[in-house]
Amino acid sequence: MNKVQGFDNFNKYYLKEFEYFDGEAYIPFNIVGINFDKKTINVAVTNRGKISVIEYDLI
Repeated sequence: MNKVQGFDNFNKYYLKEFEYFDGEAYIPFNIVGINFDKKTINVAVTNRGKISVIEYDLI
């Protein structure tokens, strides 16, 4: 597994499954990448049977 520079705990969270409850159902997602230059995070989201890789801003 590759180490991500600047985020020592990334390997702890890489591809680990998390869940978000949107009021109707639990939406599972996995962290698949972090870009510190662009300050973004890529997550694989499984929303009601559809899998999407989405890029979000790091706040």
